[in-house]
Amino acid sequence: MVCKVRMSILRPPMTIVYSVFFIVGSILATLTNAIVLRILSLPDCRSRSNKILISLAISDFLVGVIVFPMTAYQVLNYESLENCDVDFVRAFFSLMLQGSSCLTLAVISLDRYILMTKMKIYHRRSTKWLMVLLVLLSWVIPAVTPFLRFIGSVPYLGVVITIFILPFIVLCSSYFLITSVVKKQEAALKRHFVDSLKMKLQQDEGGASSEGTKSASNPPAEDQTAHDNKRQQKSQKTHLKLAKQVTFLLLAYFCCITPLLLWLILNLANILNPFISAFNIQNLYVVAMITVSWNSCINPIIYYVKNPEIRRGFRKMFGIKRVKNNDSTATCSKTT
Repeated sequence: MVCKVRMSILRPPMTIVYSVFFIVGSILATLTNAIVLRILSLPDCRSRSNKILISLAISDFLVGVIVFPMTAYQVLNYESLENCDVDFVRAFFSLMLQGSSCLTLAVISLDRYILMTKMKIYHRRSTKWLMVLLVLLSWVIPAVTPFLRFIGSVPYLGVVITIFILPFIVLCSSYFLITSVVKKQEAALKRHFVDSLKMKLQQDEGGASSEGTKSASNPPAEDQTAHDNKRQQKSQKTHLKLAKQVTFLLLAYFCCITPLLLWLILNLANILNPFISAFNIQNLYVVAMITVSWNSCINPIIYYVKNPEIRRGFRKMFGIKRVKNNDSTATCSKTT
């Protein structure tokens, strides 16, 4: 393998600026993902979907503990910038953890798709073990890929690009299918609400005598039907929120990974060299590394904003009470 480091000619003041981004990112990614992992470890938060989310949170947590500090050390230590062993170790953990994050996002989107469209088979053992296998592969494949550099740069970069592009294709496909299901279910909820409102208006117009007759016909059955409808609506709304969470994770993933994908493709095709100096190419690489690494800081924010279970667990963990909601003492629901 030819020794080729990606940041060998970088020097201050840019390296100092880059180190600030990596150090701040390390602190944020470590703290926020540690909180997420603590919340997901609560007994009531151990749903199947959340177990897959743990894999993503672990990889993001390790990015904060390993990748950010190592990259900060490398850009601050001039000798390590030209050290192939240091660069290989940093690239190994970076690819393994960030690649695992990307592949796990694809597994999460697939899990959400099955949850939304194949509810009857979602809890089958075969589907469960399929998800376990996919989560394991999301760690094994990126961990093995760095060693392809000993074979050649083309196989290595080809697999790297595949690791980051294939999940994007899966994410887009799942997103499109989930969006279609979400729109249909939202339309069904609206129709059910309108029908319920019309039925209530008709009952009100029936008068006192008619109302008495209806209440005497079979009130327990009507109450049970209303209870079942409310429970179904609540379950559907919860699944809709879980599905929409994938949308924001996909958007953050796309924005953060695109610079690195472009850099890898253009560098592999040797398109940048004739137009951009080697110094600027290496600066572009570091900027791309910052954006993809900061995805580990953004994901926990998305969990909190879009996942009610994470919010309830956060309030429970820090003793924050909700005045306007009677379930402020609850932790996580068991709907999934």
